[in-house]
Amino acid sequence: MQQTFATPKDDKSNPYSTVNAAPKGQFCKPYSPQELSNGTMRLDMLKAQAGLTIVGLKFGREVEALWRQYLAGGSKKRIDISKSNYPGIYKSFAEAYVNNLFAEALINNILVNLRTGSIPRKSGIFDLKGVISAEELQIFLEILRFPFNTGAAGNLAGNFTSGSDFGKDTRAVTGKVAIKFLTDQSVRVSLDLQVQVQDAVDLCPGQPGDRQEQYLTIPLSRLEKSGFAGDVAFGVTYPVKMTKLAKL
Repeated sequence: MQQTFATPKDDKSNPYSTVNAAPKGQFCKPYSPQELSNGTMRLDMLKAQAGLTIVGLKFGREVEALWRQYLAGGSKKRIDISKSNYPGIYKSFAEAYVNNLFAEALINNILVNLRTGSIPRKSGIFDLKGVISAEELQIFLEILRFPFNTGAAGNLAGNFTSGSDFGKDTRAVTGKVAIKFLTDQSVRVSLDLQVQVQDAVDLCPGQPGDRQEQYLTIPLSRLEKSGFAGDVAFGVTYPVKMTKLAKL
């Protein structure tokens, strides 16, 4: 069977490309010529197709559709996840509890900066990057990891310290901060932000998961490493808002 590369798997300059993924036991292990001829690959394809039906039952048909695109060879460009085209996936990202943790961490940092005088103690609407340094913001973006228990978001994105054939997985945030001094010692801080997640449906490089997950991740990863499946890149942008009253 001829291998068709729909995504740049052979880009050796990208440390996150499939071609650079080292096997971990059977995980991300390419098929040998013997396995291609004796039916091992075809059996794994059947396992993968059946397993993705279970993924759909657990995480929704929208998630299953992206994984089936992965199994069909991948995407040539990044898919935009929006409220209109993938409403279930969008909702999973927008309502993930890590967004509240992220927003609260930002507000607490702003309050510290107000108390220490790192930013002026005055009311107004400010750009987020004007009240939190780029270095601090990058640290807080690390909070935006989507655990498995966040549903579709956890299945598709999870830990973003890896990457795919499309490059490193990223998180970014823009927006405004409204600061209102109610008295000399009390303040209201409101965030109106847009979070952008860029990630991909992919396994190599990555982790095989627990024993139960490996029933699906191992055949999928072997198909990816051998060129029969490919990464599906996606991006999702959603609002994050929070208001907090505090004493200084």
